[in-house]
Order: sequence, then C-alpha cells, then structure tokens
Amino acid sequence: MFIPFATAYKLPIHQLDINNAYLHGHIDEDLYMMPPQGYSKGAHEPDIINVKHFLDKKFTIHYLRYVNYFLELEIARSSTSTFLSQRKYVLDIIKDVRLTQAKIVDFLMPKVLKLNTDDGCPVKGLFFLVDNDFYICIYYDADWAPCPMSWKSLMGFCIFLRSSLVSLKSKKQTIVSKSSTEAEHYSMATTVCELQWISYILQEFQIQPLLP
Repeated sequence: MFIPFATAYKLPIHQLDINNAYLHGHIDEDLYMMPPQGYSKGAHEPDIINVKHFLDKKFTIHYLRYVNYFLELEIARSSTSTFLSQRKYVLDIIKDVRLTQAKIVDFLMPKVLKLNTDDGCPVKGLFFLVDNDFYICIYYDADWAPCPMSWKSLMGFCIFLRSSLVSLKSKKQTIVSKSSTEAEHYSMATTVCELQWISYILQEFQIQPLLP
C-alpha cells in the first residue's frame, strides 16, 4: 500500500538502517514513534533531513539514500511509475541450486512439451503508475472441493487500486464447504475482510477510495 501511495503522490522514499533501535530481548508492548517537533506532513526534503539528523542522534543510523533494494525487492522509480521485482533474489536462488543453465518457464508444463531458450523470464514484478485515482477493483473466486483427500475448497482474490495490484491471496479454505455456493460465500467474506483493512489504511493516508 505504501509504494503505490508514494508513487501516486510522487513522494521520495528514503532508506535508513538503524543500528540500535531496540535492545536485546522481546518487547510485548506496542511502540509508537512521535514525529519530532517542527515536522510537517508532505514531501518536504528539509523536514526529512531534520528527521534523519534527529534519529541519528538518538540511535545512530546509516543513511542509504533513496531506496532501490529492500527486503529482496528491487525498486526502480521514474517520473511516471514505480517497478518492483525480485530478479536478483530469484537469480541468486537459481545460482545457489546450480540451475543457471536450466530453461525458464512461467509455470509447470507437461514433459512432452518442447521449450526453447526464449520461454520465461525472471524479470517480472509489480508496476505502479503515477496516474492513480485509487479506484478499487476486486476479483475473487472459489473452486469447490478440488482436493480428493480433504474435500476442502480453494479460494482466491486480487485487489487493485486502478491498475496497481495491492493485495493477492490464494489458499485452501479452513472449512469443508457443503456446496459451491457456500465456498463462494466464504471466499467473498474473506475478500471483504481484506478490503476493509485496505480501506482503513487509505483513511490513515486521508484518501477517500472510489468504489465500483
């Protein structure tokens, strides 16, 4: 949610590495950080610099400049869009298991099907455009009892903000549905819960989403 929001409003994303924000041990309480005095909301570079100096005095931080690689995600930004991919992460895994010479495919296919070196590509990811009015588009579906062992149904959904994919889920349902209608209703309820969570986040960003 944060990436499409920052892209739509053309906000810079800075990356910081805090050395000793927390001490050793488990913390059971909820922690909240108040912005330092004089900080204002918005893409104000002087305020961001002041926050960095404030955090550096308190915790000792390393400023990693504008974010381009974070938690195995490559982040490429331009004036019109942001692109997220795990190309380096995928290629590192392929290299570790010594499959760099293997042929790449989009998904598992029958053994009798012949492939060529042009099939598949590890450079795939999420694409977020600056032109985003936060119109919510939802798709969901259910597959009734495809598993012959548990007879549990599969459910899945994906939620877009205009053309930006912000939520995706596909998993086996925790209950055994007695009919395809029940499986569809279960999938719908799960999707609505996710949609409600997204609407709460948008409200925190002071954004009124456009519903179908």
